Formats: sequence, C-alpha cells, structure tokens
Amino acid sequence: MGCHDALKQVLQEITLKRVNYIIDADIKSFFDNVNHDWLVQFLEHRIKDKKFIRLIIRFLKAGIMDEGSFRASDKGTPQGGIISPILANIYLHYVLDIWFEKGLKKELQGYASIVRYAERLYHTCRTRIGLHIDIGSFAITACEVQA
Repeated sequence: MGCHDALKQVLQEITLKRVNYIIDADIKSFFDNVNHDWLVQFLEHRIKDKKFIRLIIRFLKAGIMDEGSFRASDKGTPQGGIISPILANIYLHYVLDIWFEKGLKKELQGYASIVRYAERLYHTCRTRIGLHIDIGSFAITACEVQA
C-alpha cells in the first residue's frame, strides 16, 4: 500500500465508520531496530528457498561504512537498501498487523482499524487508547488514555 492509498483508506474509515479518534503514529527508529532473527523466521514461514533466505541474511548483515570505518550490524535493515521497505512490510505484518487483528481489536469497544504505510500507522477507533510499540522485541502494549 502506498501513502496515497493509506490516506484514502483513512478518509474512507472516518467518513463511513463510527470513529471518535484517529491516532497518527510513526514507529521511532523502526528501520534501526528490526530483529534479524525474527525477520528471518517470518520469511522462512512463507519462503522455502534456502538460497534466497541466505541472500537476504547477507543483505541484513552487510554492515555500515561510517566515515571510512566498518560497523557490523546485528539488527535493523540498511536504510536506502532496495529491499528494506519490503522487509519492513513483512516484519510489521507479523508484529503489528496480526497482533492488532487477533489481540487488541478484540479488547476494544466498538469499531477499530489500523491503516499502515511502512513504519507509519493510523489507528481509528471509538475508544481513546495509547499504543507503546517496541519493535526490537515487538512488545506492543495498548492502554486506555484518560481525556
């Protein structure tokens, strides 16, 4: 989904559904904190080609050249890397989308939805809540916010 598609979907949500709150969130330092081990497990869930998985692992472990010195990377995806947005969508599908659909949505009163574009998300709901998301360990907690 592109950013324009996400905004169109949010517009549709707020015009056609009973929504009281819209939460606009940007997952802080998302691309720096993607857990490689979990990402590879998510990929292996759908991709059976071991050579392809090995290629992605090499991409993730490529490291960073910073002012002439090499720094190994054990987490995150290379920013500006051609497949980083795709890997981000796969990771967030398992970590955020499924958690929302199978977990949080059942706990909320009334209608609730989530619209995600890369590391940015829009949450529409009838109950005002706050989300705390730790992408590295994919600890996501929701708490009701008092007005």
